Amino acid sequence: MKELLAGAPEYPALARVVTADWIEVVDVEDVQEIVQFARYKSEFGGGSDRNIGEAAVLAWAASHMATAIVDDAVASRAARRDGIDVHGTLWLLVIGIRSGVLDRGEAERIVDDLAATEMRLPVDGPGLFAWAYEEGWLS
Repeated sequence: MKELLAGAPEYPALARVVTADWIEVVDVEDVQEIVQFARYKSEFGGGSDRNIGEAAVLAWAASHMATAIVDDAVASRAARRDGIDVHGTLWLLVIGIRSGVLDRGEAERIVDDLAATEMRLPVDGPGLFAWAYEEGWLS
């Protein structure tokens, strides 16, 4: 959440993510979560202000047997290595569409908003559905 808020002045679309009613913000505060966070943060490195989000997401997911949503390749490999179910943001958007939480237009706008932040994505908003079918996420 802190990473999103920090980027919002430069990329205002990120502020909309923070207020989306379908996103639940959780804290890493339990001792087990903090130990996991320290382990991942140490593994990912990057100084005091890098890889915090990825470490926090994996720590919480590992502690709660939850699905982690991360787009960083190193964090995704660490999650798979540790048996954490892990997917990227585009997968989450497709699941949102399939479950009725998001409509197609909203999901496409989110993809384009993310691309505007210089996030590297394999598809633009209008191409999301075709890409998701090719990936086997929609039938």
